[in-house]
Amino acid sequence: MKQENSKRSKKSEITNKKSDLEFEEEPKEADKDESAEDEGSEEDFESGDMSEDEFNPSKEDLEEEEMPTEQDVKLALLDAGDEPGIVDDPVRMYLHEIGRVLLLTAEDEKILAKKMEAGKRIKEIKESYIDQNGRAPGATEILLCMLRDLSNLMNILHLLQLELNITPGNTFKENISDNTLIASISNEIDQRLTHNIAQKTGQPIPDIEQSIINLYLNMSLLPKDFLNAIDDNTDSADIEQLTTDPQFIDSISIYEDKFQLYIDQLVKESNKSEKHLIEANLRLVVSVAKKHIGRGMPLLDLLQEGNMGLIRAVEKFDYHRGYKFSTYATWWIRQAITRAIADQARTIRIPVHMVETINKLLSVSRHLSQELGREPTPKEIGDELEISPEKVREIIKVSQLPISLEAPIGEEEDSHLGDFIEDQNALPPPDAASRQLLKEQIEDVLDSLTPRERRVLQLRFGLEDGRSRTLEEVGREFNVTRERIRQIEAKALRKLRHPTRSRKL
Repeated sequence: MKQENSKRSKKSEITNKKSDLEFEEEPKEADKDESAEDEGSEEDFESGDMSEDEFNPSKEDLEEEEMPTEQDVKLALLDAGDEPGIVDDPVRMYLHEIGRVLLLTAEDEKILAKKMEAGKRIKEIKESYIDQNGRAPGATEILLCMLRDLSNLMNILHLLQLELNITPGNTFKENISDNTLIASISNEIDQRLTHNIAQKTGQPIPDIEQSIINLYLNMSLLPKDFLNAIDDNTDSADIEQLTTDPQFIDSISIYEDKFQLYIDQLVKESNKSEKHLIEANLRLVVSVAKKHIGRGMPLLDLLQEGNMGLIRAVEKFDYHRGYKFSTYATWWIRQAITRAIADQARTIRIPVHMVETINKLLSVSRHLSQELGREPTPKEIGDELEISPEKVREIIKVSQLPISLEAPIGEEEDSHLGDFIEDQNALPPPDAASRQLLKEQIEDVLDSLTPRERRVLQLRFGLEDGRSRTLEEVGREFNVTRERIRQIEAKALRKLRHPTRSRKL
């Protein structure tokens, strides 16, 4: 009985762990071809066109990506040639560790994103203050900057109240403390709302969206002690003047240490949330990376490049747009991996647009092979892609991977590929043998001459190194005139023409 109870308890623990690791299932958009998904928008990142920092995915680029489960991580181990359950190498240790991190719900992602957004806002204020004043701001100065920015956004606040049918408050505090307004702008941005405000103000929609976000951040981040220092009857129009009032600044400076602790806590929570969001989505990198195994880069390198894309996605994530983080991050991860494959997988780098063309050609070739039951011809592939057969042959040639001449051949690896490649410039064996025999016979004949005559002929006809010397060059070596060298050469040639010697040649 005790053994049965212990087995049941262990079984329930395993079930609970599995349920903790499951993700809320995300709605999927229309299914797309997996090969096309792998290709992504690589052309957007071609060198010289657009940098990664300047480009954000469009709505069409973003696809719902289902977060991989613990079982998917184990399958990735098998794809990499590893056995799950045995943790004794870096790949399996890494995948084992990320599989233990609990997954996030959409609400969890939003909470973390809000904390990160607060930290980014403080960082922006600090950078702007340093640019203007040449020094870092204190906590009180940061809060004064928020208050000043809030006063500049009061026009947007009043337009929001008008659009949302919210009765405006009589004082500044009443307007920024309106919970209905804060709730309306704290989540996804209403496109209709921003469009209407943009029409009334004449400002671009992206500027209006950023103004609404800054308005929400300034309203929610100002601490109570700071707001309590503002007179309850202060009008919105008087706030900007209040930020430079020495008496008001002195009244809040007594809370400097408390405000500094508050700011430091916000920054700390922001960094912690960013790290948490990255760690909770590392298995998403595995899900994307395993689709690119066998394309020239090992799994660890794919994971590393994908993690860089994940970090970039965390930095760029904007929950106000309404996308789940996994949807947004998948685009950045895939772009980072495909860019790395294009740059690093081949010995000779192929342009990104050509990589996309090669992927399309391979996809069409596989499709035609299944349809025809044989390998398609270049003409059939060209007809499908609407390009010429010559272009198809050129693309196939470009797609071939180079092989090192030093690549070992055979089980014992005692020979190399270069040993089996024909040397087009080498002499055929019969000609090489004839040349060697002729060389030996010439040496025998020259031995019958005097040392000076032999040396003169060797230099004049390049018998040693293949370079013929002039009479003047030979004369300098023997320290005689050109005429004397000519006489020695003529005498030596007459001797070689003698039947006893010429018969050997």
